[in-house]
Amino acid sequence: MSHSEIANESPTSFKGPRQIHIAKRRELIIFPAGDWIGGEKAKFYVTNPDSRCRLRVSIMAKFAWFSAGATLWLAGAEFDQGGPSGTLEPHTNLEGTQAVPVPIPATAGLLGYSREFETSADAIYGEITLPESGSGPGATVYVTARIQPSGQRLPWPEWEEVRSELQIRILRRLEPPIFIG
Repeated sequence: MSHSEIANESPTSFKGPRQIHIAKRRELIIFPAGDWIGGEKAKFYVTNPDSRCRLRVSIMAKFAWFSAGATLWLAGAEFDQGGPSGTLEPHTNLEGTQAVPVPIPATAGLLGYSREFETSADAIYGEITLPESGSGPGATVYVTARIQPSGQRLPWPEWEEVRSELQIRILRRLEPPIFIG
């Protein structure tokens, strides 16, 4: 089954009804071929539609740009209910800290990062910081997410509502103008 078929899931599989939803991937970083200057941060968040679901956040690329020194910080975040803006505010470190983010991936040879969360946070906030410079083939780095109920089944009308609220928001996308070619 292809990724697009999974993302456009049908309510049945060979084992009967399943409840897994994969959000459409979003571009986060676009690398040109050749040399580039980085030191910048790409920022995103993934909404958590229901605390009864497991939420997997994945960062994917087609080449090993991570080995060049990129780092990641993930935090549980809440929407500010007290102000008029309703801004998203990180409140709990989930992977690394803003001051000391973790290298991604932790071992050579991996082409991405993925982690599953069970949380009551409104969203998972993420920042990827690029090293100061590097080079490589042109490629795009994506963020994707998936949800599925944790140890229970939701009634189908409720599941339809929950999965419709899974969203990936790119707050700062990095693309070629910040790079040199």
